[in-house]
Amino acid sequence: MSSGWIILDKSSGVFSRTAGARIARLFNTKKFGHIGTLDPMATGVLPIALGNATKMIPFVTDTNGDEKEYLFSLKFGIDTDTLDVTGNIVSHNDIVPTDNEIRAVLPELIGDIMQIPPKYSAVHIDGARAYKMARSGVDIELPPRPVHIYDMQYNGFNGASWCFSVRCSSGTYVRSVARDIAKKCGAIASGDMIRRTRTTGFNIKNAVTL
Repeated sequence: MSSGWIILDKSSGVFSRTAGARIARLFNTKKFGHIGTLDPMATGVLPIALGNATKMIPFVTDTNGDEKEYLFSLKFGIDTDTLDVTGNIVSHNDIVPTDNEIRAVLPELIGDIMQIPPKYSAVHIDGARAYKMARSGVDIELPPRPVHIYDMQYNGFNGASWCFSVRCSSGTYVRSVARDIAKKCGAIASGDMIRRTRTTGFNIKNAVTL
């Protein structure tokens, strides 16, 4: 049995566990685990432990902390059930805030905040995953949870999307961050790109693709 770590740069459209299973097959081992889950749409750092290295996961997390860094972008004017552009549009409008309005609201989202997770998320509700309940048509209301945003920057408009970077604690949903930026601006938005560049001490510079 192979044991060790692969720091994967996960591609978009792949579930985190599916990516881990592919890596495990490449190294001919059935036992694997990963640190942190990335949305299927999201890309970036996904540390995968193989074989006996899975026993290290709690220690790696404790040693390196829970701080994560992301690049993300959003599109104003659309709201979807998943909070990203892969979902079904539930509302739309033509409200687009100015750069100054966007920069003005970011300090309100930095520090200890209460964040409502997306309905399509892995949060447990009465023993069931929220996304499974949402897919089955159950109307759910998720309570806000405490998270910490260490820093967030607006990186400008690239011709199609509004771009940001964020440094945050574990448990923070970037899709919810995108929603809340828009809400603070009196607008609606959905995320169209999420890329994790650092997690629990692992950096995108050290990651490899499938």
